[in-house]
Amino acid sequence: MLKLYSTLAYLWPVLNPLDEYTPEVNRIHELVSPYIKGVERPSLLEFGSGGGRLLNHFTRDFVTHAVDLSPQMIEQSTLLNPSTVHSVGDMRSVKLGMKFDVIIVGDSIGYAISEQDLKAVILNCRQHLKKTGVLLLLPDWTQETYTNNHVWHREMEFDQSTVSLVEYQYQNLSDPSQIQSVFVFLITNGTDTIVEVDYHSFGLHSVVTWRSSIESAHLSLDTAYFIDHESGLSKQAFVCSIPKTEQTIE
Repeated sequence: MLKLYSTLAYLWPVLNPLDEYTPEVNRIHELVSPYIKGVERPSLLEFGSGGGRLLNHFTRDFVTHAVDLSPQMIEQSTLLNPSTVHSVGDMRSVKLGMKFDVIIVGDSIGYAISEQDLKAVILNCRQHLKKTGVLLLLPDWTQETYTNNHVWHREMEFDQSTVSLVEYQYQNLSDPSQIQSVFVFLITNGTDTIVEVDYHSFGLHSVVTWRSSIESAHLSLDTAYFIDHESGLSKQAFVCSIPKTEQTIE
């Protein structure tokens, strides 16, 4: 298990303040609202929910469910969102035995590294989606939008310690369908500094691959502007739904 989601999971609330999610939350409301008109307290599932920071903004208006591969992240989310139903599971294969009005897969979709992984996630989402529901797939990048290597840095105070995080993200030259990120954590308490390094791999799929993966799950697709990335570039939302011809079939 990656350090960020296991031994360093306790840092998640510090690294991801709730108020930073406001633009994302507002845009999600805009995208899903046409699909839930007239539904009283619709159900919402987030795959790859992490520490539940995004999901927290929907717990008042939705019946929320969270799935994540990391038990430590589910523990973080449970503390933050006690009314949410939580499950530890793999978004490619977990079966919850129910369907939802809204399904969100945020930047965690990046961990679908291969096209096979991507198709498995989307098909599993489809199997959990109500006939009139909506699936939002919200990748950080596509091959068409990823331009250069990126470096991000942030520094936060936490429990009498200073936490500095530097992330260096770059495209894998030997496999352009992948991005690598190196996270360097410096946790300083007084004169003592602990250094932790964490390596992550992400899929970087073309729009053609996204479309074919969505179509292979027999879903209709609309694309829409989502929000601006930290780099200043625009993120794209893949808005998926069950075809209207299937919605009328009992």
